[in-house]
Amino acid sequence: MQKTAQTWFTGGPSSDLDRSSSSLLADWNAYAASKADDAESSGLGFDLEAAVRNANDKVSGTFNVVSKGVMDLPGNFNSATGNVPSAKSLMYFGLLLAAGVFFIFIAFTIFLPVMVLSPQKFAICFTIGCAFIIGSFFALKGPKNQLSHMLSKERLPFTLGFISSMAGTIYVSMVLHSYILSVLFSVIQVLALSYYAISYFPGGSAGMKFLSSTLTSSAIARKQKFCFYGFKLARRLEKLVRRIFQKRHGNPKMQRVVENLIKELNTESLLRSGKKRDEKMEKIESDLVKVRGLIRDAIVNNTNSTLFVEDEDYVPKGKIYRNPYVFQRSYLLMESTFKIFVYEEGEPPLFHYGPCKDIYSTEGIFLNMIESNTRFRTRDPDQAHLYFLPFSVVMILEHLFDPIKRDKAVLERVVSDYVRIVSAKYPYWNRSLGADHFMLSCHDWGPRATWYVHQLYLTSIRALCNANTSEFFNPRKDVSFPEINFRTGNITEGLILGHPSMKRMNLAFFAGRRHGRIRPVLFEHWKDKDEDIRVYEKLPENLSYEEVMKNSKYCLCPSGFEVASPRIVEAIYAECVPVLISQDYILPFSDVLDWTKFSIQVSVSELPNLKMILMGINEEKYRRIHESVKQVKRHFVVNDPPKRYDLFHMLIHSLWLRRLNVRIYG
Repeated sequence: MQKTAQTWFTGGPSSDLDRSSSSLLADWNAYAASKADDAESSGLGFDLEAAVRNANDKVSGTFNVVSKGVMDLPGNFNSATGNVPSAKSLMYFGLLLAAGVFFIFIAFTIFLPVMVLSPQKFAICFTIGCAFIIGSFFALKGPKNQLSHMLSKERLPFTLGFISSMAGTIYVSMVLHSYILSVLFSVIQVLALSYYAISYFPGGSAGMKFLSSTLTSSAIARKQKFCFYGFKLARRLEKLVRRIFQKRHGNPKMQRVVENLIKELNTESLLRSGKKRDEKMEKIESDLVKVRGLIRDAIVNNTNSTLFVEDEDYVPKGKIYRNPYVFQRSYLLMESTFKIFVYEEGEPPLFHYGPCKDIYSTEGIFLNMIESNTRFRTRDPDQAHLYFLPFSVVMILEHLFDPIKRDKAVLERVVSDYVRIVSAKYPYWNRSLGADHFMLSCHDWGPRATWYVHQLYLTSIRALCNANTSEFFNPRKDVSFPEINFRTGNITEGLILGHPSMKRMNLAFFAGRRHGRIRPVLFEHWKDKDEDIRVYEKLPENLSYEEVMKNSKYCLCPSGFEVASPRIVEAIYAECVPVLISQDYILPFSDVLDWTKFSIQVSVSELPNLKMILMGINEEKYRRIHESVKQVKRHFVVNDPPKRYDLFHMLIHSLWLRRLNVRIYG
């Protein structure tokens, strides 16, 4: 939507800043125009309806041929039902068959529609279903008889093909984690299951030979025509799919939502044209124009270190910042200018309240602190730059979510109703189409909660712990903030002073459960493999987690089920250099902080060489990184009441930057 805030802290020409103040509506209109141009130039001029009709006719014809072939197949029904199994065998057969059908049903109804985004889920669920179905026949016929039947000369090709496709699907999905191969093997397994199932029809392989010969002769007869039109259609579809992938990460549902939102924005633009501007909104935007100008001056003069403002609390200097002078200028302007209005609608515990202990601590801490804050919170909504929607995803799920029914619609009902209430009562949501509103959540389902209100999802600011770009986290407008696990609710918990760098005896340390896609790889290579890299799935009782951490030079921080990990902040608290092992994760406060100066980033593919990478860092470089960790610690500490430049203020500053990235016309 706008130029990312990070560029403000890496320098750049002032003209870029001028351009960043364009209208939200204008940007969406420009996007709509470019999309229309793309559609006109794409050459997708074929009649889709006619193509589908033609395809249906061909499929119907094919099934007529198949039906005739099946009716003509030889077979003896009496011989097939001669051996009646026991009641116990039938019971196990029914249970296993039902389980298999259930998993295949889940695979096709839930995971097939999102296969483009996550093929591994479909592949694994479908494979489990197939395994249960095979197991049901072992229960029905007995292991020995079924195995002999599957390995008979007539059935051996079908058995090998089907079992190989299952094994291949599991391997590429869970070991290689290959997106393309998961899709390919899923298709192969579906075909293999169909081929294997049809082979059980009376006549078995004879029927398959008949079907194969029929399809082969039909394919040869239509080869030239099919190749010509198939190639032409494939090229057109390839262009279309590539364009969708580039624009919205390959999600057709997302594409439709974006198109509908563009229509809404265009309609709103037409409705507002010629009307009197909102003077209060214009006053707010006029003040922000001045602020952007002052930040632009700081960028131009960023090499002049004498321009730092002396501050008795703290002056942000050092290499941990992308541009410390610009950061200080922006921070001081935030303190003197920025105002947030908190909607008062809603009652605790779903609103205005959140958890202050366990892994979702930061969600509750911010909710509680912004409610009582006097510097940034304003009671006059006309003076506000941002508007906060104070619902807690954690508390909604804790009080309304049924773990048995698992009805996620409770999020939709609460969030949608709340936005509907405030947008009907106040003019501010409709005035900006949600662009100057924000929500905050540290729950894994935080992003999901915003999807039910598409403007909240696509135009509002979302402050999320789960800052995962593969799940449509947008760093241009969304805010990443750290996940902290205060196990007892004590905000001083974990603030341990580590040993000096020269007295840390362990090279690297990690202790945590095996979940997600990254941690199993870490355990495979380093659990109980090396004395220098201490990796535990469960920490021995004679060891203290905090003690081992503060005695380690590097603390490994692999992602689990979600990209964020509380171990990053735990490592910083212990003054242990964090080793970040994640994918698609936008690190907290990365607009301002240069994470390369106080952390080590290792990709999943580099895990086998982890020790070599860490040992390759000489002592002088390690001491510099260690000192940077000690310096950056103040930005991740939680204070009550908040202190300048601490975690609360860094989060407020990230919201401030996103607001500066948007200009709203009244």
